[in-house]
Amino acid sequence: MNKIKFIIKLSPEITIKSTPVRKRTVKMLSNNISKTLNSENIDFNLSSNWDNISLDFKNENDYEKILDILKNIFWIHSILETKEFSFETLDDILKIVWDFYKDKLDGLKIFVKAKRNWNHDFSSKDVERIVWWHLLKNSKNASVSLSNADKIISLEIKDKKLYIINQKITGQWWYPIGFSWKVLSLISGWFDSTVSTYMSMKRGLEVDYLFFDLWFKPHEIAVKQISYYLWKNFSKSYKSTFIKIDFQFLVNLLLTNSTPKYRSVLLKRYMLKTTDLINDYLLKNVSFFKDEYQAIVKWDSLAQVSSQTLANLTNIDKACEMLVLRPLVMFDKQDIINITKQIWTYEFCQSIPEYCSVVSLSPTTKSQMEVILQEEKKIDEIFYKEVLKNIEVKKIIDVLDFENSDFEIKITQEIAKDDVIIDIREKEIILKKPLKIDGNTILNIPFFEINSKFESLDKDKNYLLYCEKWVLSKLHYLYLKDKWYNNLAVYRPE
Repeated sequence: MNKIKFIIKLSPEITIKSTPVRKRTVKMLSNNISKTLNSENIDFNLSSNWDNISLDFKNENDYEKILDILKNIFWIHSILETKEFSFETLDDILKIVWDFYKDKLDGLKIFVKAKRNWNHDFSSKDVERIVWWHLLKNSKNASVSLSNADKIISLEIKDKKLYIINQKITGQWWYPIGFSWKVLSLISGWFDSTVSTYMSMKRGLEVDYLFFDLWFKPHEIAVKQISYYLWKNFSKSYKSTFIKIDFQFLVNLLLTNSTPKYRSVLLKRYMLKTTDLINDYLLKNVSFFKDEYQAIVKWDSLAQVSSQTLANLTNIDKACEMLVLRPLVMFDKQDIINITKQIWTYEFCQSIPEYCSVVSLSPTTKSQMEVILQEEKKIDEIFYKEVLKNIEVKKIIDVLDFENSDFEIKITQEIAKDDVIIDIREKEIILKKPLKIDGNTILNIPFFEINSKFESLDKDKNYLLYCEKWVLSKLHYLYLKDKWYNNLAVYRPE
């Protein structure tokens, strides 16, 4: 028997947990892996051990998909891609390793390391010594290196199974989703809110999304897109909810009934006031909502903008009873931007303006509570009457579904002679499944770049947006259409 197998190493932080917590957490991680793989219709088998989880799969074509999923699941320290072999004796191990590496080590500096359990009549050092000796003896001009090896040969032995490690891939570490309860993250789509949401997931929180719609339809589209992306890539084992609340009426109230320098603080206080109403509303009106939120996640970074001074943050937090978490409170702006690059959201975030600035005009850095309360007296009555009148609650899996909406989307199955097709899939997917159409130009522009690059294209051409499931192509059609681009459609082959 000789097949690829993944050995999933657990985050080192598990070593400080008690045995009951460790068992519970490993079970939670296994469930998260299973739910995510099942959502992709992958045939697999998981086996939980004290210090790792092993994963077998039947279809070799699922290799890349499985690896991509595992790399984004929290609590995984590393993923070992291994080949599994059966053996009886030390001589069997020697033969297996030689057959695997023969003709691959000539002229290389090599290092051998072995790890095994205690159920054998030989030690790990015995394995290393005999394998090293045999490989050096039978390879041309091979040599030993303890610190600068060209090839590290890693072996793991468990009972009567030998695992040769082909590669080691770093995982996401941190805590498994569901370890730390349920929260509601305020999401604007910009750098700060995207990273604060991601950081919350890293601590094991089950994250739902709350978006305050201030005035701009493409903003809503972009926020739904980035929320879906975060869920799909980092917390798919949890069935997230997306909540949109129309705050355009509040913007109008603030612009006409409040002192300009207090508007930014007031806006954020009313966001938190709304969160105090959310739990009760959802429990009464949404059938799939079961568990209340334990905290609110906000994106504030101390002193980054005028509303984020200590004085203002203190007064903002007094607006609600729920705990407010700020994962980024001590982060620099560049730190935040760097994380968006690591999680592939930089291009998303870059294209979204900071719409909270719509109410900002010489904002105060040191708000006074008595003044705030006087300002709110002019607004509270209308606010509490109107705030939940226009609320949209969707399962995150449905948030990009435009099939039954009032959006008008031009979809075509036909390609004219001069049409240019824009394939907006990620480059890795295009390489595996290239789009082949004779006679027409095909541009490969990933979805996270299309909004910034479309402006530079020939305006006399007609463009067809393409992706396999049409979700992202429809979304970007709406986004570009709102910018008054009329020379485009969604290409949807039969």
